[in-house]
Amino acid sequence: MTLKQIFEQKKLNAQSEHIIFPQAFTSKFPDMKAEKAQKLFDRYIQTVCGALLRQISFIVDDHAQVSLDALINGCGEFRYQKQRYWVWNEFKELCPFFVVVTKGSNLSGQNTTVKINDNAISKLLAYVSDEVLVQQMVADAASSGTSPEWIDVDLANLKNYIDNAEHDLKHNAAGKSSEWVDKVRRNAIQAQIVHRIAANLDGKYPQYPKLSVFGRTYYHGLSIQTMSKQVRAAALGEHFQYDLSAAIYGIKLAIISGIVAKPKERHVENRLDGLFTYTKEYLREKDAIRRRLADQCLTETPINSAAKLRLVKQAITAIGFGAKTDAALWYDGHTPAIAQIIMNKADRERFLKDKFVANFIKEQGELTDAIILHLKRVGEFDPIKQKIKGAKHDKRVTDAHILAYLFQHYETDLMNDIVAIAQAEMPVIARIHDAFITSGKLSDATQGVINDKLREAHSLIRIECERVSGWQSLENRLKNEAIDRFEAAHKAFIAQEEAAARVAQHS
Repeated sequence: MTLKQIFEQKKLNAQSEHIIFPQAFTSKFPDMKAEKAQKLFDRYIQTVCGALLRQISFIVDDHAQVSLDALINGCGEFRYQKQRYWVWNEFKELCPFFVVVTKGSNLSGQNTTVKINDNAISKLLAYVSDEVLVQQMVADAASSGTSPEWIDVDLANLKNYIDNAEHDLKHNAAGKSSEWVDKVRRNAIQAQIVHRIAANLDGKYPQYPKLSVFGRTYYHGLSIQTMSKQVRAAALGEHFQYDLSAAIYGIKLAIISGIVAKPKERHVENRLDGLFTYTKEYLREKDAIRRRLADQCLTETPINSAAKLRLVKQAITAIGFGAKTDAALWYDGHTPAIAQIIMNKADRERFLKDKFVANFIKEQGELTDAIILHLKRVGEFDPIKQKIKGAKHDKRVTDAHILAYLFQHYETDLMNDIVAIAQAEMPVIARIHDAFITSGKLSDATQGVINDKLREAHSLIRIECERVSGWQSLENRLKNEAIDRFEAAHKAFIAQEEAAARVAQHS
């Protein structure tokens, strides 16, 4: 194919709202049957679609991680006039869906970073059938040999969410930030994927588990854990979510309490009086502390108060996993820095220099040192280190990795205990690390038993309950908005009439 043919085909692609078969391919292989050419093209589209959609939860600023080797092998090859050709090589320039930013390496285990083209995901979703979408989304997971866990999806509620999101993108995006538009569009795509898969599987969505060496259970691709909070709420319908409050810090105190305890000792927490006071203060007053830090430190970050609170929460959680100023252990060994959470330099410096934050960070170091010292003293440090080394590409294991291992195993055991208590009353429909979800509200008695169990670990570990409501249909929303506008206009008219009457009375 000539550069002119490639350029003309890309121009046609950009002008079309849909994926079109590249005629330049037919020009290069004129004797190939149309059915075979279409089959090869479909295989290319389906393979690219699967590679990108399986990363949908992790796409940031249209950047994703893909394996080019997997794409080449997945697309396969064909023979034409006794010569062998790779499907990927023949279509990647004619119908590209991304550009390569940074090429990966098999030696380092790093995938290739790509930037996805505008509207590429929407075009791919519109092109593939529901059956192909299901096959591609579970392709990697199904080959792992694990059986899926099935999540019941509220299809009607999820459809309401999709309709509302698409309406907002079409009619309410003017004047919104690019971040808002990207978030709503990303959520809408996630919701469409879940809805199409669940609708094709009798209202159920498959999640394929993969156990991390650090102790948590994760899932391949798009799952209840990795989809956005809004999409998860829409998929599950009205429900109740129970979270461990500031779990990392409560569990740290529980671990250190267990270390200092003597055999059969009760009230061991009394031996920690006067120690780790900032950690205890945060557990008792976390909402007030977060609000103060958001108001006083994030003064130059141009987002609303709720978004600032989320950043502060993320930053403090990252500190719990080992973050100081530019490094953090985040869950399964991923390492975003504090600088990636609070991006404004002046705000970040204000946050890190805050007296509470500075002392809090210092105290986390002391907690970590005490726990690591104990593990070395009792001979548990090296065995844990070897387990992590055996599972990680990066053979360097830090104290933060060891702490994450200890924390997440403790968290998993604790969650298993309280989920068992909840399930004695009603089914737990989903779990998300330090949270579980039920369709109805647990009785006060059951919540009391759960809190008693948590207090056995530490008195400052507790659960918080959040009721998540369903989504109204777009039709009802528009009706209610029309009523609200009428009432607002009526109130304004009455106020205007009353003002006019007062003026007339005094004239």
